Amino acid sequence: MDYNIDVLAITETWLQADISDQLTVNDICPTGFAFHHLPRIHSRGGGVALLYKSRFKLKKLSPNISFKSFEFTDCTLLYASTSLRMVVVYRPPPSQKNRLSVTLFLDEFGSLLEKLVISNGPLVITGDFNFHLDNPSDRAAARFRVLLDVFDLKQHVKDSTRKSGHILDLVITRSGDQLVRNARVSDPVISDHCAVRWETSCLKKPGFERKSVCFRKLRSIDRDQFVQDLRDSSLMNHQDFRDVSALSDCYDNTLRSLLNQYSPVKKRIITIRPAAPWYSDNIKQEKAERRKL
Repeated sequence: MDYNIDVLAITETWLQADISDQLTVNDICPTGFAFHHLPRIHSRGGGVALLYKSRFKLKKLSPNISFKSFEFTDCTLLYASTSLRMVVVYRPPPSQKNRLSVTLFLDEFGSLLEKLVISNGPLVITGDFNFHLDNPSDRAAARFRVLLDVFDLKQHVKDSTRKSGHILDLVITRSGDQLVRNARVSDPVISDHCAVRWETSCLKKPGFERKSVCFRKLRSIDRDQFVQDLRDSSLMNHQDFRDVSALSDCYDNTLRSLLNQYSPVKKRIITIRPAAPWYSDNIKQEKAERRKL
């Protein structure tokens, strides 16, 4: 909300596909946004997701492809004749428990890149790859850089993305594309990883969603006159009605008629802005103090 982000790629969501986590998703998804995620199926942890403004149309790609060494979601975002293909990747670090290896990842990720680089349109691959790309003596990272060079890809993040150091979270595009600009790292203090923010001009920035609402100005009603008209109405003459149905119809028609007379229905186009119920007056005051400092 602070940075007016349109699309947020998330790794290690720790979400599952059951209904309890769907309630969690509904709770954390801001007004005007939608959430697409791929959970880790057979164990805890992992998971990748895209949180995006609902004015984008999201098209899921590569739905039937999966790999052992990494998790990914492949989607195209479309809006106003512009599009961006985003692939979000999480590569768990190899361990004796998961029996993964760098060689397996390079083989599988290479297979995915073979399909991605020949696709049409703008392409961004992002996520947590768990390579120390800033370390020139790291052999695994060197092999990964060679793989990117083979497919003529460019990595844009230059600063450490983890509090303990090293560049683990990457933004990758074709070398000849000018898709990503102003890539920078900041610490939102919610994880041991930092956030990577960047802009692109290939996808048009959507405005906030707008909708038509109907309302009445009830506070402007002359209450004394309204009460008097209600007393003079046929609704108060109970002896004229022989059954409950006729009295119910009179109740509805009388109140509707009086409301339309004193406070007619009006229409207005409103802008739906993201709600932030956690944004309290105390937080607002502290942010003002932070800016002053």
